[in-house]
Amino acid sequence: MRDPHQYTADPLPLVRTGERGPDGKIQLKHVTTRLNRPWLVIDHNRSKQSLTKTIHEELVEQVKKHGGDIRLLL
Repeated sequence: MRDPHQYTADPLPLVRTGERGPDGKIQLKHVTTRLNRPWLVIDHNRSKQSLTKTIHEELVEQVKKHGGDIRLLL
C-alpha cells in the first residue's frame, strides 16, 4: 500500500469489490458517495506530459461582460 501523503503522477487504482470484503461477506449495507480508500495528491498536468515528455503552453482568452460592452482580456 502506498503512503497517502506521497506525491505521485500515477492515477489511483480503482478497486471495485461489490461492497464485499476479502472474505466474501457484505461490508457496506448501502452505496456511499465516498469510498474508503486513501487519496493521493495527483498532478493531472504532469501525468499527461509524462507520456510525451513535452510541455505545451496555452493562451487562454477570457470574455467578460461589464455593463453593455464586452471586453476581451489577453
